[in-house]
Amino acid sequence: MPGRAVLVLSVLALAACATPVERSSLVSRDQRSLAFCTLVARSSKDNAADALTRCRYRERRAEMRARRMNVDGDLDRSCEAVATYGKPGGPFSWASYVTCIDDTI
Repeated sequence: MPGRAVLVLSVLALAACATPVERSSLVSRDQRSLAFCTLVARSSKDNAADALTRCRYRERRAEMRARRMNVDGDLDRSCEAVATYGKPGGPFSWASYVTCIDDTI
């Protein structure tokens, strides 16, 4: 009955793929930063394209700074919460993250 074993293994593999995974582990901080800037641009009274460009520039500069910092796990988790405004896995601001680290150090 090797055919049945293959079928059972296939079903188990599909079930494992369908198991929900925590959203924050699937979406990178950079993608979440883009989502943050999109929200900023939508709520801006200025031209949305200009607001998005300014936000992305500010976020990329902050990201470069953050990547050069040596941040331990506890501080990273704490500042992640600040940078997502209390919504785990939600939009992420590199600028808020770096400000949190600066304020802590």
